[in-house]
Amino acid sequence: MKTEKSYLNRISSSILILLLISLGIFSTGKLNATSPGIPGITIAAPTALDATEVTLNSFKANWSSDPNDEYYQLYVYRFVGYVLESIPVWEVLPSYNGITVQPNYQTIQGLSQNTRYKYLVYAYDIQDNKSLKSNEMEVVTHGAAPVAKAATSITTVSFTANWNASSGAVSYMLTVNDITSGSTKFSNRIVSGLSYSVTGLNPNNAYSYDVKANFDVVVSVPSNLITVNTLPTPPIATTASTINTTSFNANWNAVAGATGYKLWVYSNVSTGYSPAGYFPKTIGNFTSYTISGLTSGHSYSYFVQVITSLGISTASNTIEVTTKPIAPAAMDASDITFNSFVANWQTVVGATGYKISVWTEVGSYPVVGYEGKAVTGNSTTVTGLSPET
Repeated sequence: MKTEKSYLNRISSSILILLLISLGIFSTGKLNATSPGIPGITIAAPTALDATEVTLNSFKANWSSDPNDEYYQLYVYRFVGYVLESIPVWEVLPSYNGITVQPNYQTIQGLSQNTRYKYLVYAYDIQDNKSLKSNEMEVVTHGAAPVAKAATSITTVSFTANWNASSGAVSYMLTVNDITSGSTKFSNRIVSGLSYSVTGLNPNNAYSYDVKANFDVVVSVPSNLITVNTLPTPPIATTASTINTTSFNANWNAVAGATGYKLWVYSNVSTGYSPAGYFPKTIGNFTSYTISGLTSGHSYSYFVQVITSLGISTASNTIEVTTKPIAPAAMDASDITFNSFVANWQTVVGATGYKISVWTEVGSYPVVGYEGKAVTGNSTTVTGLSPET
């Protein structure tokens, strides 16, 4: 009798164990995805975390994990619009409609730029017990970054930053950095349009800029970087010196940081008289230069530009200079009387007049009225002289 009862107890125990295993209380391994889990058991819901690695058409969805979590079910939705002006409408993405994910993150791809999305997850344990859904996490994909273009209207203290439009942008955010000093001029300044005049800069200085597109709910990544150098301060041209019939010295003040200068010389009368090689002539780090091979009695002008490691300045002020005319050749006097004679000289081409000076041979005393007297022609009568002098 005792043996029979023991046998029945063993059978009952076996049936109970099989029943418990069939209910999922005991398990020797993971159940497949179709296993319903244990009715009435709910595990802790994961927490959807901020998305990372957001780009134009993708982002990385993240959520918290629990040691008891075996896998997750992920849903991703795209914002469609509003009904009744305030109720948001979302549609699930077919590619992410409850997909099974093993780790606690998933890269979502094939998205539209500058678009609102949200995601949520469910956790499952090894018995396929399902959690409540997580919170919903929203993310906006990036809009296309603008393409920065070369600066224009560059001066000693300003330049204009330029960029191409980004479709859908409501404004732009401009950042300008001072490369020379290693500082930031301004960061993420909100501007409209496709250009901006940057002022208050230093001469002969290196700067860079980039721009982001602002799409109201999201900001793009920065554009490409543009570098720009402000112009050096131009030199100040000073009065010419050592003026001769065919040459003169052009002069100017030194500019700090100069590595050389460009000298421009041209004729004020006719371009045919402009000296060859001075339009411009690049010279070393000097502040004076002799211009030769000029036409006598001719009017010229010159200006200079400074050259630095960062660029070339605008033109300096302009200096006018006239070369000396060729001296006329005096000829023998004629029509000599006791108190006068006719002074004669050769005609100089291009002369509009002459100045005559007369003095005594003995003692070199100037004759009154003939101390640089202005005359025309190539002769003049000198009167009022002392006899036999």
